[in-house]
Amino acid sequence: MVLVGYLVQFIIIFGWYKFILVKELKCKNIVRRSMRILFTQRKNIIFSLLRWGNINKEQEKAVCSIKKHLSEMFMETYLLMGYFILGPIILKCFINYENRGILGSLFYLVLLCGLIFSRLKEYTQKTIEIINAYTQNVMTPLEKKPELLSFEDVQKPVIEWNVKKILIILMGLLAMITCIVLLEQFKDSKVFQVIAVVVFVFVMIRESSNVSSKNNIDIGEGIYVEGYILDSVKEEIQNMCVQLGIKTIECKIVATERYAESKINEKGIPQIDISNGFISQIYGNTARDILLMTIAHELGHIYYNDFSNISKRVRISNLVCLILMILNMLGLIATMITPIFLVITLLSMGIECVFGKIMCDARYWKQIAELRADRLAINVCKSNKMIFVEFWKGYLKNQNKKETNIIDQFYRRYIKVEGHPSMEYRMELIEKREKWSWWEYFEHALVIMKWRITNRGWNGV
Repeated sequence: MVLVGYLVQFIIIFGWYKFILVKELKCKNIVRRSMRILFTQRKNIIFSLLRWGNINKEQEKAVCSIKKHLSEMFMETYLLMGYFILGPIILKCFINYENRGILGSLFYLVLLCGLIFSRLKEYTQKTIEIINAYTQNVMTPLEKKPELLSFEDVQKPVIEWNVKKILIILMGLLAMITCIVLLEQFKDSKVFQVIAVVVFVFVMIRESSNVSSKNNIDIGEGIYVEGYILDSVKEEIQNMCVQLGIKTIECKIVATERYAESKINEKGIPQIDISNGFISQIYGNTARDILLMTIAHELGHIYYNDFSNISKRVRISNLVCLILMILNMLGLIATMITPIFLVITLLSMGIECVFGKIMCDARYWKQIAELRADRLAINVCKSNKMIFVEFWKGYLKNQNKKETNIIDQFYRRYIKVEGHPSMEYRMELIEKREKWSWWEYFEHALVIMKWRITNRGWNGV
């Protein structure tokens, strides 16, 4: 039955890859292209891992970025593979299906399918983001510039021993000896041996990725822009930053799929990336206004610190929802004593049912962040907002919708954590409203509920 479980897993994963993963990945033939790079760069990769050879600052920055993205991808792949390898074995230990006939076997397979589906639902988007980051920051740069990993002077480095390095080696040896002793002690339990090896490898990969990701960078203050296009609007960007109290920022034009994106870069500095594809689509007298409104929107995300605050808002929402559940239980008990609490309890239960499932979801708070950034952009940017609205209306009218399968449609609408509401809805609100109001939190929750009921998913597409 375990073999049947692995077969079922393979069918589900193949369908997941064929109908969802392939549609979301930005590059094709990733495995074949990566193997070609690995073969052609095999010597340089070994020298880089062993830190043999002298490299310049550009190469050092590229190597650090490559190591970071590779460790993230290997960790994610390892976790998923470990889950799928151990899942059927561990489930067999907890379910005695052999004595229950066909019903026991069916229950085992249904439970296994449920576990796989929940895991894929949770990890799909993260896996796609990590693979796309790998192709953009590792695979494509190494294909275009193979000399990034070339070393001029290869020589063995002299290791400077200190207490910290000795302790790390001793702790590693102790962990390995402990693992060997445990494997010998429980040699009759194959399940324990598999779990012990997987955990040990996981810890080693995790520690190595933590060591390689540590990098101390001196952060200065100032508004930095790259390229003559952004340099032409630098004064306006500085004025908006002064209004918002933003002292440090980098603004670049990069090759990316998204039109614009704000993030905290590896230096710990807020950075705005504008797509060169987006720049090529805006032209004429209105190009400057559209670009400034787009940058103002991204500055809104930096001003509200949406990079870390969204997760905090989700946690607070879940805490409020938990408190409401406890109060509802107490209210139901109180109604047995006096019926006065019945109305209050029913009202509280209604609020929990209507808003709880939506406001406790990260998708809701990401969309709220987009709407608030839109509203802030209107107020800090001196450009005419209607130029921005008309541009996007015209773009959406001329855009051809991509054909997709039913499984991919379901994933995009109900599983994928899509942080942007539909552009039509955003433009409608920008056109009608100027400032953000507190009641819009509840309004947008009801809007999402309407979208879900009318089969338009979480973002109204």
